[in-house]
Amino acid sequence: MPEVTLAHKSALATVILAVAVSQLGLIGAGRGWWLSLSSRGRLKAVKAHRAAGYAGLLLIFIIAYYCVFVFGSTGTIRSAIHAFLGASVVMLVTVKVMVARVFRGYLQRLPVLGVALAAAITGAWATSALWYFIYF
Repeated sequence: MPEVTLAHKSALATVILAVAVSQLGLIGAGRGWWLSLSSRGRLKAVKAHRAAGYAGLLLIFIIAYYCVFVFGSTGTIRSAIHAFLGASVVMLVTVKVMVARVFRGYLQRLPVLGVALAAAITGAWATSALWYFIYF
């Protein structure tokens, strides 16, 4: 594995945050919440949401690996909150994919899961990357 520093991790976490924000925009356009797109345009937005989601999923698991096995915990309150939010991100993305693929009876819950996932990513970013950018 290549050597990853806190600067690398913070930059990658910022990319994940950008993906999360774009995901909200893409699915909102795909569902017609704030743009009037043709059915073809809406389908393209949903497909882009799914493709970006897979890319974001890969980045999330890469970051999670480094957080757990390389950086570990500092034993501070910030670190504990970050660990809780990071675990929430992994759990929420897993549940969201399972609802979309397996438990289709709960599809109406996807918007709530998506917003919760975006909030957890934002919190995890704020307790890691934002903290790094402010103090280092």
